[in-house]
Amino acid sequence: MQTAAGYQNDAIELSQTKRAKMPHRRPDSMGSFDDNYERDYENVDPNQPPRQAQIQPQWQAKAEPAVSTLKAKEQRGCGRKSLGILYALVGVSLLLSTAAFLLMLLKWIPCCPHGWEEFQKKCYFFSGNKETWDSAKNSCSSRSAELAVIGNQWEQAFLTVGINSVHHWIGLSSEGPEANWTWVDGSPVSYTSWSSGIPSVNNTPKQCIHLTGGVRGKWNNTECATRYNFVCERSGTFCV
Repeated sequence: MQTAAGYQNDAIELSQTKRAKMPHRRPDSMGSFDDNYERDYENVDPNQPPRQAQIQPQWQAKAEPAVSTLKAKEQRGCGRKSLGILYALVGVSLLLSTAAFLLMLLKWIPCCPHGWEEFQKKCYFFSGNKETWDSAKNSCSSRSAELAVIGNQWEQAFLTVGINSVHHWIGLSSEGPEANWTWVDGSPVSYTSWSSGIPSVNNTPKQCIHLTGGVRGKWNNTECATRYNFVCERSGTFCV
């Protein structure tokens, strides 16, 4: 009969026998790991950055579109601001050009004093009181003007309307009975609008001409001492 010590010795011998039969090599898992490691090392490109450098953090990937959108909005805002400044400059330029053009026009538009009427770049004053021809001439001189000189039919028509059917002295007179008519400014008599049968011959030393109110402004000669209304004439002054 085998004792307990005998059973123990048999177990030790059996264990040693099984261990001796096992091959001495690395586990398959370790070998597989080494093989894969070597293959991965062979496929490494020295010029390619590490995988960790290629991996972009998720927060940075989300931030880049937001930054791009912000930059686009800033660029659009700058574009609108620049366009607004351009429009403002164009508007100011147009205003200045218009003002300069108006000033240039005003330089060529005659202006008449208050109470005077403008016609063909001249100013006319129709008096409301009656004076002799010489007194009327002096009154016009005090206004930096002279008795009206009529040079054409259009001026004659304008004055005919202006006298409003009232006799008015004009700047035509004659010294002596020869009827040598002269204008106060010394210009020649190139246009006339005499009434029928006028000028009449008389023995007075000086004859003066007035526009007749009742015969559509026709010219009539009479004594210069007669008191009539009068028409003064002066060149128009520039507005600016």
